[in-house]
Amino acid sequence: MPSLSTKENQSPRSATIEAVNSYIFEYFASKRCDSVGLDELIGAKPKSMKIEDVLGGLAERCVDRPGRSASHMVVVHQI
Repeated sequence: MPSLSTKENQSPRSATIEAVNSYIFEYFASKRCDSVGLDELIGAKPKSMKIEDVLGGLAERCVDRPGRSASHMVVVHQI
C-alpha cells in the first residue's frame, strides 16, 4: 500500500496555516524588504485566503515561542 505524503494527511486548518505562512514568506521575499503596508499585504493576498487567516499568520510571527526562532522579522504598518 503506498504511503500518503504529509500534505495529503493535513487537516484543512493545517493546510490553511501552511498556505498563509507560505504566502507571507514569499510576499516579503519577493519585495526584498521587512516592512510593508497592511493594505498592500491584504490587497495582494489570493482571493481564496480569508483576511482573518492572514492576520492570524502575522500575529503568530509576532509571538515568541521557546525553542523557536523566526527566519526573518516581519513589520507591517498601517498609515
